[in-house]
This record gives sequence, structure tokens and C-alpha cells, in this order.
Amino acid sequence: QQQQFETTNEQQKPYREAGYSALSDIGAMKPYLTQQFTPEDFQANIDPGYAFRLQQGQEATNRMANMGGGLISGNALKGQEDYTQGLASQEYGNAFNRFQTQRSNIYNTLASIAGLGQTSLGQTIA
Repeated sequence: QQQQFETTNEQQKPYREAGYSALSDIGAMKPYLTQQFTPEDFQANIDPGYAFRLQQGQEATNRMANMGGGLISGNALKGQEDYTQGLASQEYGNAFNRFQTQRSNIYNTLASIAGLGQTSLGQTIA
């Protein structure tokens, strides 16, 4: 029985070590995993897709104004302002959702690996 235990224990060792490592990684990432997404994060270009879409929309408005002889009417300016504000509102929500998804994916991956260690430990002492 002792020899069987030692064999099983040795076979399960890599899984336990992976589990310990993943659990340690979860602990180390706790500040990131528990932080809140703020408007400052959004403004810091944490989501570069917003800047690209904003630039494309503003350039389209400017091109349309240039087709009219370069004069930018009040309606064009209002349209650009509405586009910019609407995009910012929509993209903030999208960026927040991507942030949440990313954190969940990281945690779930590490938790699954930690679960390997927990399962291994259970098989060793069973």
C-alpha cells in the first residue's frame, strides 16, 4: 500500500504543482481581478478600437464638409458632436464588457488549472 501511495503521489505531483502555481497566480492578480473599470481607464485608451472608430467617423464628417466647399455648417458640427458623444457612450459600454470578459477569462482559466491540483490532491489521499 505504501508503494502504491508513493507511485500515485509521484504521478499526481505535476498536477498539484500546476494547481499551486495557478492558485498563486490568482492571488498575485487579485488587484487586477477586483479592480473597477473607470472612465479614466477608458480615457487612457485601454480600448484602442474606440480611438480608431472615432477618427474614422470624424474624418467622414470632415470629408462631407469638404465636398461642400470646405464650409462646415452648424448642422455638420452638430452631427459630428452627436456622433462623437454617441460613440463614446456606446464604446464605454463595449469597453467595459470586454474588460469584464477578459478578467473572467483569466480567472476561469487559472481556477480550472487550480482545480486540477485540487482534484489531484483528492485522488492522492483517496
